[in-house]
Formats: sequence, C-alpha cells, structure tokens
Amino acid sequence: FFIEELVRKFADGGHLAGHALTNLHLSTQRLIPGAELSLGVYNLFDKTTSQPTGTDNWTTAVPQDGRSVRLSADYRF
Repeated sequence: FFIEELVRKFADGGHLAGHALTNLHLSTQRLIPGAELSLGVYNLFDKTTSQPTGTDNWTTAVPQDGRSVRLSADYRF
C-alpha cells in the first residue's frame, strides 16, 4: 500500500493544487510452484490529476492517466 503526495508549481510561478495518489501492489509465490504472480493497481481511486508544463508549452498543465491495472506472471524453471 503506497500513498504519494505531490505539490507542483508552474514554470511561471503559478501553483497547481497538490494531490495524493494511492497505489496497490499484491504478489504471491505460493499459488503455483516456481511462479510469481502480481497485480498492481495504480491511481486506485481514479483521481483526476495534472502535471505542470514548462514555459514553452501552450498549456500550463497536462492531464495524467486515470486508474490503470497491471497483471504479471513470472515462471522460473
């Protein structure tokens, strides 16, 4: 369980509101011998966030991705 807190400022000195993101990562090696299974959910609560841009861009903030899920399986023999 991981919470990331971010506060951002624009290149021109303006302020972009801070936000907190919650990510969840689960993994196990017990279900299948020799295999590791993992599941990650990023931006668990699907918060709308933006990142500031530099002064050369036409916009001051770029919207970021919403919730994403990653499933992986590794098998060693």
